[in-house]
Amino acid sequence: MIRNQSDNFQSGSVTAVFGGANIDLTDATISAEGALIEITTIFGGVELRVPDNVVVEIKGVPIFGGWEDKTRRTAHDEEYLPVITLNCMCIFGGVEVRN
Repeated sequence: MIRNQSDNFQSGSVTAVFGGANIDLTDATISAEGALIEITTIFGGVELRVPDNVVVEIKGVPIFGGWEDKTRRTAHDEEYLPVITLNCMCIFGGVEVRN
């Protein structure tokens, strides 16, 4: 598992080929402008843990693969929350996001 405790997390990338990766961002502070994470899975998987106070947007291309957003929202809708955008390429693989 890789843990990130950045005070201003802005971007990153993860590639899993015939294997898996566990990334924990729960102790990171996401940049006010948001963050972009590029994720590629080929016959593999990525589990990404995010802080409670963020919105997750997922886009990309699933080819015999996919992604799941299992995050819970604990803040009110009117509060400003930073956005983590995941750009995913999943080929026979998957991405799971939770907090």
